[in-house]
Amino acid sequence: MRKVKAGVIGVGYWGRNHARVLSKMRDAELTAVCDIDRENVKAVASNYKCDCYTDIDDFLSESDVDAVVIATPTETHAKVALSVLQYGKHALIEKPMAATVSQAEAILAEASAKGVLLTVGFIERFNPAIMEAKKIMKKGEIGHPILMSSRRVSSWPGRIGDVGVVKDLAIHEIDMARYIFEKDPIEVYASIGKLNNKSFEDYANIMLLFNKGETAFIEANWITPHKVRKLTLTGTIGLLTIDYITQNVEIENNMENRRPYIDYQEPLVLELSHFISCIINGQDLLVNGEDGVKALQIADAALNSSVNHCPVTIS
Repeated sequence: MRKVKAGVIGVGYWGRNHARVLSKMRDAELTAVCDIDRENVKAVASNYKCDCYTDIDDFLSESDVDAVVIATPTETHAKVALSVLQYGKHALIEKPMAATVSQAEAILAEASAKGVLLTVGFIERFNPAIMEAKKIMKKGEIGHPILMSSRRVSSWPGRIGDVGVVKDLAIHEIDMARYIFEKDPIEVYASIGKLNNKSFEDYANIMLLFNKGETAFIEANWITPHKVRKLTLTGTIGLLTIDYITQNVEIENNMENRRPYIDYQEPLVLELSHFISCIINGQDLLVNGEDGVKALQIADAALNSSVNHCPVTIS
């Protein structure tokens, strides 16, 4: 079986991780990397023994890649993604999918027109703790989920330059709320602000309301000295507590209080393995382009809610 030839555009902090994982995969071959930083891209290419480019068009026309990971700054996602898709390449775009909803919709439309796979980097869906939690929910061990409360906080990340905490951190939990409740919220209310003298917001408290009374509370900020990635899910007969970092899950109900054994795995490996498998076998993506668009719509609604000091209805 021929390996999927893969490339990475943008090999900064997170793009280098994609290159590392792709270089070790059985069903993929890291063929080329591309970045405007000539010295950085040469170093990455040398490390993984692949071709390197500083121009996207040269990368797409000469490298013969089948699939591309886009890990460039958010403001460039639309331009880069449209170029990738116009060349008929499958694409994984790091979140957020684009800077604006209209750009994300244009990307989605182009992928559909070209008949290629499009996924977005909502990596927590591939976290073994979340995968175990979904199994527990499917078995009905906590009943009907009614309340999600998540905390995704840390200190200011030096890598961020063109997006605020809502679209960088909170968007993961926005996607998780849709994934857990398996539907879209109908209303958003948010309090969002800026404590540090930066261009974008650095703290957000967001509430998502769903059509049968389910609620998600999301706290995200860049002002907490230490990193926290936790989620609590309350159901009609039980409680799930999830730590994204340690991949621990605790279940509490009237019958028991237990922590199931979870084999620790790197979510990025699972995410990229799934993407490559879908290309090879034609299976459905766990995260598709529509998921990326919807998460961005909800993030924008949260920002608008905070500016206008009122709930925002989502059609």
